[in-house]
Amino acid sequence: MNYGHNVKVLVLDLSNMPNAPGLVRQALDMYGHIDMLVNNAGISCRGPVEEVTDDLLKKIVEVDFFGQVALTQAVLPDMLECRCGQIVNVVYVLGKFGYLLRAPYSAAKFALNGYMSTLRLEMSSKGISVCNIMPGHVITNVSKNSLLADGKAFGKTDKLIATGMKAKRCAELIIKAMASNVQEAWISTQPTLTVTYA
Repeated sequence: MNYGHNVKVLVLDLSNMPNAPGLVRQALDMYGHIDMLVNNAGISCRGPVEEVTDDLLKKIVEVDFFGQVALTQAVLPDMLECRCGQIVNVVYVLGKFGYLLRAPYSAAKFALNGYMSTLRLEMSSKGISVCNIMPGHVITNVSKNSLLADGKAFGKTDKLIATGMKAKRCAELIIKAMASNVQEAWISTQPTLTVTYA
């Protein structure tokens, strides 16, 4: 699809990542270099640990961790060759601590946070920056689309999500964090952006 002179959309399924290198090659053929990768995918869940099935766990970890890692790995060679680039990961606060009824989601986000934090250390001398974004509750369809143990959608919006930050405001703060090249940014419903430097 072409939405203008400089905007093109490549469709990507993070649950089927063997095509990641091919899609990255298409992007490189179009633009010559990838300046920035923003990993912002996720499937959440709702249900106690004792109801978590292997299928549910695998589905969430496949998208929330393995898919994003595969895309990052596919983009890295070009960034390493150019010795420049920025990788931004929308990890979410549950990548720092557990929360009721979200064990698979939190586990995948913990893994993503750990992987990308290590990548940051390894890339720091190679011209590539890595930023982990930790938003709190943002008004999206994430809870409505969350999976139950039987694989069906939760189908409703949590109160915490419904009263969270507007998505546009969250996006503005993420862009500020990216422009400031911080290593980690915590974003909440407060009007300020809180960042930590390692």
